[in-house]
Amino acid sequence: MKTKKSKPAVSPLAYKLILSAGITLLLISIHYSYFSPAGYGDWMLGALAALINCLIWGLRAPWDKLAGQLCTLLYFLYIAGQSLYYRLFGQYIFLSTAIGLRSEATQNLGAGFSAVLPQDWQFLIALILIFLLLTTLKPQPAPDGKRRMKFFLGAFIWLGLSMACSLVFYGKLNAEEADKFYYTYSDQYLYEHVSSPRQFVELFGPEAFFLRDLKLNQLEPLRFRSQKRQAQEEIAAYLQSAPTQPNAQTGLFKGKNLIFFEAESLTQAVIDPLLTPTLYQLQQKGYNFVNYTAPLLQGSTSDADFMLNLSLMPNNEGVIAMQQYAGNTYPVSLAKGFASQGYSAIAAHNGTKEFYNRDQFYAQIGYEDFWDLGVLGPEYGTSDAVCMEIIEWMIDDSQPFFLYDITYSGHQGYEQSDLTDHNAETAREYAASYAKVSQRYPQLDEQVKVYLAKSMSLDLAVASVIDHFQQKGTLDQLVIAVAGDHRAKGFSETVIEQTAKQLATHGSLEEVPFFMWSPSIEGQTIEKPGTDIDVLPTLFNLFAIDVQPELIMGHDFFDPRYPGYADDDRQILTNNYRYDKQTRKFSDLNIPLQQAMEENEHWLRIHEIANLILKYDYFAE
Repeated sequence: MKTKKSKPAVSPLAYKLILSAGITLLLISIHYSYFSPAGYGDWMLGALAALINCLIWGLRAPWDKLAGQLCTLLYFLYIAGQSLYYRLFGQYIFLSTAIGLRSEATQNLGAGFSAVLPQDWQFLIALILIFLLLTTLKPQPAPDGKRRMKFFLGAFIWLGLSMACSLVFYGKLNAEEADKFYYTYSDQYLYEHVSSPRQFVELFGPEAFFLRDLKLNQLEPLRFRSQKRQAQEEIAAYLQSAPTQPNAQTGLFKGKNLIFFEAESLTQAVIDPLLTPTLYQLQQKGYNFVNYTAPLLQGSTSDADFMLNLSLMPNNEGVIAMQQYAGNTYPVSLAKGFASQGYSAIAAHNGTKEFYNRDQFYAQIGYEDFWDLGVLGPEYGTSDAVCMEIIEWMIDDSQPFFLYDITYSGHQGYEQSDLTDHNAETAREYAASYAKVSQRYPQLDEQVKVYLAKSMSLDLAVASVIDHFQQKGTLDQLVIAVAGDHRAKGFSETVIEQTAKQLATHGSLEEVPFFMWSPSIEGQTIEKPGTDIDVLPTLFNLFAIDVQPELIMGHDFFDPRYPGYADDDRQILTNNYRYDKQTRKFSDLNIPLQQAMEENEHWLRIHEIANLILKYDYFAE
């Protein structure tokens, strides 16, 4: 009779030591495979490792082994997931945001898998093999209760080490000298408010980011009324109160119709005199805002929707503002502003209205209708050009109209299959565009070629609009505005750099354009820095629509008092200075340093104030 082969058994103490050493080495190797040492010495990694070891020494076999392996696996998935998201989007993500974007992630699995590196698979396989080896480890029965007491002592030692590492971390943080007046420039401010997730992780590490994520988005208690009153006072003090002043562009487009394209992933790389001649001509002959920045924030395109329509920054603490705060009160919006002048205000999108909660959000901010694919008729993924041929005939131009069109063609993914997995008309269009791209730029990366080919559909859509209203004899009453929602996502730094060199004549995959055109204006380059929140007040000035400045965060580009503000997560740029958020140093100063610091503190607090506005539904009062 064959006897069952038993697992090799070692002494209880040796078992704990081997298990503890194995799990600790795994945690360290995972961390250093993906992240360089952070500015605070990876003390949070030490605290986490010690805490997991506390479980290992405090639990009986086999629960100690299961707890250690599970914690290690979850740690790997979190670290690798954050690294993957950073490769795709150049940013780190809050857990609640990741959950909110799960439907978008499901639709773009191809782009996600394309960013997985061999290192990820190798590490996962190595992790599984090591877990299998640890599983074969078995302790001999403990001789008596004294051995159990020793294990509890070990658990307390590891718990003490965890507390010690945490105390060192917070001690270093609190020991940092920070002038009270310039608190927003300090490490303490960044840690408390997580104003820049990328900068936070680079300085404090991913473990500290996870803890702050839990604190801010899961464990933070409800605010008391006294805190709400304090928040309202802070908001009121922050928002500008100076009345707007007329300038040379005030009322230039008064009474004209407006079609605003929020262009999915549009960058300067797309705007080419041969590939996209209509966009190129409109940019050259219209108002071209060359220092415009469209930040890629937690909610991706939805955050661009939010900023462009409301002139407010979205929440940056892990929730998607359009979903979480769709029911808030917004007294100012593009739709409400144009509606107040007798315009119809319609939003359109060749996607589904449920995505990002757009159907509820757009109704809340004043759009009288939202034309998604359910209204327009085509299937999901139909190109911008095909959808625009439907939209332009649905517009009622018997009265002044404002159309806000969110495009889709430029969206990820950028594989060859993304050119063909559509209806026949869209597939033919993309194939023809891809052939033109390959002929003009044969040396480009294949994914970049696909990106350009898909994005060319916007040019066809805009050309169709111009032709449509020209035939109707009303082109002179039309204004077209185009703003990219964010930089092109999913490309490696190497591809971005190569593409910038190959397309050096007109732009890169990271420069996001904003321009507007009408037959009645002459070409003008506006060099003042600006961002999405400046679009609404600029349009309102051009169309002679009044806005109360204390209800918005943005400014009119043409206001001579406004020094501009652009923030790309690494720097803040104005006409007066450039501020590097990593080194915290100023350059290109046109004003005294102290004045620049005082002015810059206002912009550093913009996300903090936006969070307060949304959390407390400030404008509902």
